This record gives sequence, C-alpha cells and structure tokens, in this order.
Amino acid sequence: MAVIEPTNTLEQILVPFKRATGWRGDFAKRLKKDGLPTKRDEDWKWSDVTRASKGILGKGKVQFRSSVPPEWTEVRRAADQDFFSNLLAYAAVQAVPFFEPKNLTVLDLDFRALRGVSHAAATIVAGAGVKFRVHEHYSCEEQAFSAMGVDYVVGPGSRVERVILIDEAPKSVLLLSSGVTLHETGEFVQTVVSQGGKLVRHETQLHSAGGGARATLNAAYLVGKGAQADIVTRVNLHGPGGELSQLIKGIAYGGGRGVFQGKIHVDQAAQKTDAKMTHRGMIVDEKSEINAKPELEIYADDVECAHGNAIGTLDEMALFYMQQRGLPEADARRLLVESFLDEALAEVTHDRTAETIRGVVSKRLKGLL
Repeated sequence: MAVIEPTNTLEQILVPFKRATGWRGDFAKRLKKDGLPTKRDEDWKWSDVTRASKGILGKGKVQFRSSVPPEWTEVRRAADQDFFSNLLAYAAVQAVPFFEPKNLTVLDLDFRALRGVSHAAATIVAGAGVKFRVHEHYSCEEQAFSAMGVDYVVGPGSRVERVILIDEAPKSVLLLSSGVTLHETGEFVQTVVSQGGKLVRHETQLHSAGGGARATLNAAYLVGKGAQADIVTRVNLHGPGGELSQLIKGIAYGGGRGVFQGKIHVDQAAQKTDAKMTHRGMIVDEKSEINAKPELEIYADDVECAHGNAIGTLDEMALFYMQQRGLPEADARRLLVESFLDEALAEVTHDRTAETIRGVVSKRLKGLL
C-alpha cells in the first residue's frame, strides 16, 4: 500500500499521533479539528503559526546534550491542564530526560532543532532545600519547526536560577514553553534572552503555592529584519504571601517585531500577594513594531499588584550628548540600547554567564543600529 506523504506542516505534526489514544489521542483530534494557532486565537493574536510554518515538511530531530546524564521517565500529562506549545512537545514523545540535581551546582542543557518537524521535552525537579542553576541554549537549522517543553518543579526551601539563551532562527519556527510548579518557600528566578526568528515564542506558565514562595521572570528580546520574538507569561498565584517580579525589556529594529503577553491571576486565597509586572519596549526605526498586552486578574482584596507598559524610541538627547563627547553615532546607539536591556539581565548571578550573554547582545547589535 502506498504511503501518503504529508503535504503541509500540520499533517507532518500529526504523523506521531496516528495511533495515539488517551489524552494524546484527544489532543490530536483537537489539533486536527482546530489546526495550528492563528491570529484569530486571542493567545496568539500577533503570532500566526499556520502562516509562519508554511512549507516546512519532513521529519526533523532535536539534538540534545546535557552536562550530566539524565534519567528517562514516561510522560504522564493531562491534555486539559496545559497550553499548546508545551503540550505539543510532550504529546509527541513517549519518554523525556529527567533531572533531579542534588549535589550539583550547574546543569547545562543544549537543544538544536534540525530541518523538519520535531519535538522535545525535559523535566527538572528541585527537591526540598536544593539550590542550583540551569543554563539552557536553543538553536536550529533553517526550515525547522520545533515544539520544545521544559518543565520545572521547585520544592520547599529550594532555589532554581534558570538562564535561557535563544539564538536567532531566521527561517524557522520555535515554540518553547515551560510549566513551572513553585512550592511554598521555594524560589524560581528566570532570565530569557531571545533573538527571534521567523517565529520564536517562549512561554512560561507558573503556578505558585504562595507561603513565602518567590518568583522572578525577566526577559530581554532583540529582533531585527524579518524576525519576531514572543515572550509570554501566565502566572497563577494560589496561596497567601507569595511574591512575583517581572521585568521584560526589548528592542525592535530594521523591521523586526517584538511581542509581550503577560497575565497574573490571583486567587481569592492568595491574600498578601505582592506581584509586579513591567514591560518596556524600544522601537529603533519606523519599520519596526512592538505589541504588548499585560493583564491582572485579581480575586483577593488584600494584595499589592501592579503592571506597567511603555513603548518608546531611542533617547535622541542622550544620543546627541554622547556624540558631543566624541562617540561615533553607531557606537552611541549600541551603548544606549545595551544599557537599556541590561536591567533585565541583572538577576544572572554567575559572572561568566552574564558576561557571555552581554557579549552575545553586544555582537548582535554591532553594526545593526
């Protein structure tokens, strides 16, 4: 019997689900019926996955490396408890690398999507009282479509610092996402640096139990010609006394597009919550675009919650002042942009990692502004 080859990206994505049952089968039916997200979906209103992925075919692969050998665990998830990108990654694989660092300071993870359609996932658990850093690096070949999910469980009294560097993906679609479960007195600190691509989206869905739990979700995006970077956060605060801090900064130049969507949901039980969300965007020229949608949904009456959003242009007075001191215009522009983004990188505590990230940002901006 002749094998019918997929004719579009959605058909290629559905290949691993041909005999899927249970929650995987339910997800596949829903995906086949609804298709990939488009701008008609509120959560994807600036990001048309269907259009961006057009023409990407063939079975791909994710090359995965880690600094320590992982264990492997069977995927157990419920289709109605997750969000699209993360669920797509987990639904398409049968087993995922599992890490539970105990006597480890740093865990390095590297994901590279090869040409074609691929999926990858991993789970990281921090037991009670454990402290470590995780460095994640993502890259891809041209004409790749990849959904990757990395989930975290942060136990009581533990602290996890997560740093994510996403290389530019000019002709590819990367859907990166994480579900984070933060227990009482735990701390989760995340810094994302995204250089965008045909469509690159990083989404974090964090559930905090309160009880002294602290979460920091910072990010910096920088997108140039033909590139788009999405930073999306969904935070659910369930218990009292939790803290959340978010600072998202980004620049768009040469026709690039930046997107930020953030939502904080505070349950009625989450009294004494202290939550802040701030987005600042800089549009360097008239060809570029930044869209933002910060939201608060509060059902508790004894909280301190705030959000802020501002989108502007380069400070011409500061640029003039620097040029008067002898700096060439291109160097002055680059320094102003670097200093603008730097605040979002302040939570990267490891000096060498911070230096590497700032070097990537500087190199990316050099000669482009």
